[in-house]
Amino acid sequence: VLKIAKAGVDIGIVVADVTAQQRFYGELLGLAHMGDVPLPNGTLHIYACGSSLLKLYAIPGAGDASAPGEFGSQKGFAYITLNVENIEDVLGALEKGGANILTPLSEFDAGVALPEPVGRVRARYAMVADPEGNRVELLQRH
Repeated sequence: VLKIAKAGVDIGIVVADVTAQQRFYGELLGLAHMGDVPLPNGTLHIYACGSSLLKLYAIPGAGDASAPGEFGSQKGFAYITLNVENIEDVLGALEKGGANILTPLSEFDAGVALPEPVGRVRARYAMVADPEGNRVELLQRH
């Protein structure tokens, strides 16, 4: 049985244009840059996201896994969710910075409540894409 060692899940993204990705996650989203870790085949650029880490992995010569399609058109990881308290401010900064907004600010209420830590499934959300097309959901729970 898995025994979780920390609250949160770390996410690694192999990137081609690390400068554009650092601008998106660091400057536009405001995640704190924790530092860089040189590895034999590239560099990890680590950002804090609550108790989770976002690791931008710059590997020279890394190719594309596949061309992105419509949401839900491919199996596998589809997006990451950032739970925020100020979704309108974040979206404003992203729009001002020229980010690709895939789904404008919307709201949903699934009408169900799950056990904690999920709780009632009701929130405001938007979907954006980073400079390489990875989807990032912004979620503000009610």
